[in-house]
Amino acid sequence: MADRESRLRRRTPQRQMSEPLPEDDAANPTGVEPGVEDFIQPNPVLNSISENKTHLIVGGTIILLLFLGISYIRESALGYSSRVVKFSDDQCNTPNDRSIWCNGTSINTDYEHIANTPPGITRKYYIELENKVICPDGYCVNATLINGTYPGPVLWGNWGDSFEITVKNLLQNCNGSSIHFHGLRQWNTTYADGVAGVTQCPIPPIEGNNTMTYFWNATQYGSSWYHSHFRAFVFVLYSLQYANGILGPLVLYGPSSTNYDFDSGPLLIGDWYHEDAFSVYYREIEAHGGGPPSSDSKLINGMGNFTTVSSTGIVSPGCDLSDPHCRPVTSIYNTTVQTGKRYKFRIVNTSVTSHLTFWIDGHDLEVISTDFVPIMPYTASNLTIAIGQRYEVIVTANADTSKNKNFWIKLRNCGNVCAGDTSQPPLSGGTSYEECRQGVLSYDQVAAIPTQSDADPFNTLCLDEDIAGLVPVVPRVITGVPSVLSGRDAFEGFQVIREADVDQPSVAHWSLNNFTFKINWSDPSLKNVLEDTIDPVNYAPVWLNGTADDWKAFIIEGNWTNSAGNNTYAIPAAHPIHLHGHDFVVLRQESDPYDPSQNYSLNLNNPARRDVILLPKNGFIVIAFRLDNPGTWLIHCHIAWHASAGLALQFIERFDDIRTPYISPYEIVEPFYEQCSAWGGFYDHKCEFQGYVPLQDDSGI
Repeated sequence: MADRESRLRRRTPQRQMSEPLPEDDAANPTGVEPGVEDFIQPNPVLNSISENKTHLIVGGTIILLLFLGISYIRESALGYSSRVVKFSDDQCNTPNDRSIWCNGTSINTDYEHIANTPPGITRKYYIELENKVICPDGYCVNATLINGTYPGPVLWGNWGDSFEITVKNLLQNCNGSSIHFHGLRQWNTTYADGVAGVTQCPIPPIEGNNTMTYFWNATQYGSSWYHSHFRAFVFVLYSLQYANGILGPLVLYGPSSTNYDFDSGPLLIGDWYHEDAFSVYYREIEAHGGGPPSSDSKLINGMGNFTTVSSTGIVSPGCDLSDPHCRPVTSIYNTTVQTGKRYKFRIVNTSVTSHLTFWIDGHDLEVISTDFVPIMPYTASNLTIAIGQRYEVIVTANADTSKNKNFWIKLRNCGNVCAGDTSQPPLSGGTSYEECRQGVLSYDQVAAIPTQSDADPFNTLCLDEDIAGLVPVVPRVITGVPSVLSGRDAFEGFQVIREADVDQPSVAHWSLNNFTFKINWSDPSLKNVLEDTIDPVNYAPVWLNGTADDWKAFIIEGNWTNSAGNNTYAIPAAHPIHLHGHDFVVLRQESDPYDPSQNYSLNLNNPARRDVILLPKNGFIVIAFRLDNPGTWLIHCHIAWHASAGLALQFIERFDDIRTPYISPYEIVEPFYEQCSAWGGFYDHKCEFQGYVPLQDDSGI
């Protein structure tokens, strides 16, 4: 055990991760020799703002941009936000054929068959969770961060690599934590899924016991993110941790379903609140309230511009400069391209409330991947991306640059329309307007404010991309599932309900499967499975029994009203449903309510496949997955407030097969129990804030 502890706490000399990657490092993006630990530093170019700056020197040129209150566009070619990763000819593929990969694998290799996973190296990362004041949109707030940056550092690797990621918790105010690697199957590593109360006890913030190492294998490839899966305490300033900043990009290199010249890296898009997350959460659980407020800003890779929209147009900055939190200087994302070249963008929606519509003026988006699933390419003018979803797109630099070499990158809430550009109608009542211009794509070496703005696509419906167009490259034929859905009992069904608490009628929670989810951080589900003591009442697990070849199908209905109806307070909302431990197939997705008297045909021949699906606000979805990954797996709404208010449940998949692999591995079981012991002792005896021991005030996830 001593050797293991020393290995977890060892640090190697710091290495600057914000430097551009050399070409020969493309298939080894960390630039670390195999077996060498990599200490990831904050990226000072991407993530820090000097509040006193009003200009930036780039290549000898001083950029001074005064437009809508934006004092400068930060040159991001120095950071990962627009890093161009070039593959050299001696790596796994080239711009002429991105379909191939290492060791004879390709885009057609079935990555779910573990035997097909190419061999890789071990990549070791070390990250720290800490508190810090940041001003990503020009308004300074308290945040919980990874390595002091927002977003946190990029975790890089290749398909087939093994990862050892050590997390040290330096958070204040009794905040435990856990880190979830979003969308990973975690095949045979359910203990590394990073959900406190389900797969682990929280990492306590106490010296000597405040580190945990996650071990997992990259059996998939593509683009994602990692984030805290922990909710903190009612009176603690730092809470709902990913909403307050604990998140970062995750890139697993592999083949692609179409060719491109350069990889522009991860593009994290998301909403940002100035108010502390738990204050917003309390608005969510008001029984007669309308849910949480809209976010204050939108950010791309941690950069944005705080504005407000009034009847006279856009006001920037959106705060009073007499407010000490308000800063007149902010920045927006930009990236440069070369005419005729093709660029891969890895778009990830890291929001807590907002499903976002994304587009780039003057350019189409060639969509090649949904979540971790490569698909047959198709072209779209814009994408609506639900919380937690990812799309890889190819942008061809073929715009008409005779009059304008700079083009807006735009974001907005899926239900809103853009304000502030000449293509829009006058502001009117009943319509929500927002500033959409959140970044710049430039054909110049130095980006400038675009001189024109294209029309909003006016697609204001909060709907996923048509599942008929999301055709996986590696096909699946679904067996053992009826081809027609008829009646409410055809599949196991879950209804999304929001209802008042019996004991506190002014408080409303969400439920799935007639159960408001709430876990005990000190007694996680996996611990109960190992000890064969899981409580069927409080944990309300859904037991999934069968073999690795069996498929299990579910119907989930949105905005459902139970038969009693007296205590329900429905808020029409589209819910992004995320499943841990699996990709699922989408057999049906409808915007209209489910009618059990009708017959609905289901697509069993290579249906769309992903790990986050948008449940339309009045509709339903039918999903299925194969029982090929024993574990304790969460399924939940990825609107952070809804998850905190109980909109989740857990699957116990193949109970006996979960227990068998974990009875003997010393390196897994002993640290698991040691952490639970450390957390329990800390939480029960040492965690005190202003004279009180904090109580768990939400679902815990």
